[in-house]
Amino acid sequence: MYLGQIADYIWDNEVSEGAISTPELIATEKQKIADYLELNVGTLNTLINSEFCVATEETTISPGGGGWKNGGKTKLVSPSLNKEESSILIQLYLRDYYKKKARTVLNSATTSETDASTGSVSDWTELREGDSVIKRVATVASPAQKTTASKSFENLSAEAGSEIDTLVQKYNLYLAKPRQVISKDGG
Repeated sequence: MYLGQIADYIWDNEVSEGAISTPELIATEKQKIADYLELNVGTLNTLINSEFCVATEETTISPGGGGWKNGGKTKLVSPSLNKEESSILIQLYLRDYYKKKARTVLNSATTSETDASTGSVSDWTELREGDSVIKRVATVASPAQKTTASKSFENLSAEAGSEIDTLVQKYNLYLAKPRQVISKDGG
């Protein structure tokens, strides 16, 4: 299975959040996901005691056509990943993605606290003058809201981590091949 197929799935179903982006930005994000997956095939190997490797194949496949074009080369995993291995790899990505999002949100909370103390953010929400009323919805989340959002991302990361544990346990119980066979005839 091509890593680009998995990256497409992750982008389309897990990460994009309905974001409207340019095709170039989408291609860049999918490439980042595919690169992450390539770097973490070793982690997958460690978790499920397997020997997958990433091979580069000369091709003309375009980014939505089942592979990922990277300078005329496509990354594929050998032997091919089944659904079970792909699911574990997807959960590895999601765990780390949500951890990164939590750090990013938390960092922006500490940055906004610093900015708010310097007075660059106005705290008014409503102005009245005679019959005129102007209401403003805060476009900047408060540090408490950002901390709550960060905790939500941490919870999602923990859920992905527990899903990894469950998938690995089931894989090793039902799908793993024995590494050594001991018998009386083995000598």
